[in-house]
Amino acid sequence: MKKTSWYKAMAASVFGLVMIAPQVPAAAVTPGWHALLEDHSASAWRGWKEQGLPAGWHIAGGVLSKDGPVDDLVTNQSFGNFELELEWKMGRGGNSGLFYRGTREYDHIYWSAPEYQLLDDANAPDGNNRLTAAAAAYALYGAPAGIVTKSPVSDAGPRK
Repeated sequence: MKKTSWYKAMAASVFGLVMIAPQVPAAAVTPGWHALLEDHSASAWRGWKEQGLPAGWHIAGGVLSKDGPVDDLVTNQSFGNFELELEWKMGRGGNSGLFYRGTREYDHIYWSAPEYQLLDDANAPDGNNRLTAAAAAYALYGAPAGIVTKSPVSDAGPRK
């Protein structure tokens, strides 16, 4: 199986989320991994229904973040097999997700793709159910309890 980074997931639908790119120079990226997030650019991403990053999305210092409700993101390329690896921070009570293998046959990506749940388990109602808690394949496969930990450097919520 070809290794690719988490950035190759089909789409990201996020609310109260910050995604952190590995702080590794492009020349030092492990062979077989293809980062889709640069220090100051997210040129590999576009909106679900538009070209370029939708309003509200920002990239700075290898961190992809957003302000308030925003449109979903998808990669400009389609990918075969990949390994999902990510670091994320969630605001208090935040609830979001990262969809992968989505298609355009429906009006909404969540009708065609599984969702990796991103959630502040301690402060969001879905955190009470392993099928809808952080790291679950939302409503399909539950995540083990305690898989997401709180960041030691901030009180911003869970971090994986």
